[in-house]
Amino acid sequence: MSSFVTTTSIEDIKKWTVARNGKPVRVEDSRFGLAISSISIYFPGFSDTKNLVEISWQEWSDIFEHQKLEFLCSEPVVSGTHIGFFQFVHRN
Repeated sequence: MSSFVTTTSIEDIKKWTVARNGKPVRVEDSRFGLAISSISIYFPGFSDTKNLVEISWQEWSDIFEHQKLEFLCSEPVVSGTHIGFFQFVHRN
């Protein structure tokens, strides 16, 4: 059974991402004529690159904090290399 971990630590998220060869990205969506940007993590070979723009960790961090997000994943944040489940949720 998987347990879930949440964190707001940019350093822990960065370590988790880099250990899995991921990169910080901005997702751009212009459906319905609206320009909407959010952040995600791109994993080469596992993610579609449509609408993804690679950005610096600083820009990613700024958006993460501005949108008051938390990182949720299905395994310990720092250890391991399996991508597993992850998503961004709003902080309470």
